[in-house]
Amino acid sequence: MIRQNYRCSFGEIDLIAQEAEIWCFIEVKTRRNHYFGFGYEALNGAKKEHLIQSAYNYLQEHQLIDVPFRFDVVSIDFDSKGDFRIKLIKNAFCL
Repeated sequence: MIRQNYRCSFGEIDLIAQEAEIWCFIEVKTRRNHYFGFGYEALNGAKKEHLIQSAYNYLQEHQLIDVPFRFDVVSIDFDSKGDFRIKLIKNAFCL
């Protein structure tokens, strides 16, 4: 884990991590029930665009040029009993 709740003018990145040489920009989505679907389904086009622009901003700020990176989603989904499931989706979307 490199950073939590990175904010810039383009938006926020929930988590920034590194797996080997790959930089991971991670969106965390939580759903208390399945009425609106699962957490990973909540990443719409506008949110993706903000995440992409924020990631580019972070890379530029930290002079990380030509580094491999990806966008992941952590989905935290609760059922009616209050039990939850955490799912990590690596490479959740591509540029």
